[in-house]
Amino acid sequence: MFAAAATQLRQWATNIFDLGAWSYYGMDYTDVCRSDGEVQVFRRYRREVSIARQARQEVLSTSASNGLDPAQLEQRIWCHAATVRDRRLPLPLKAN
Repeated sequence: MFAAAATQLRQWATNIFDLGAWSYYGMDYTDVCRSDGEVQVFRRYRREVSIARQARQEVLSTSASNGLDPAQLEQRIWCHAATVRDRRLPLPLKAN
């Protein structure tokens, strides 16, 4: 639930409606409710979820992930996702 003045709710609704118009690398987002939340859209959602799962699995399967705090682990997974993504090139012609 979002609680805000009507003008703020209308602004968030407008920002959400416009998502995807200016996507960057197939992704766009807008913050809602200050820094408490965001709405994201992905052009190739299923592909990106698959990449994230594979990157997480590969990072967690190495001993190098032992002892990392959650922020470090998240950063390592995020960086490794780029490697997984590169291995999957070229992009499919049809978006998922």
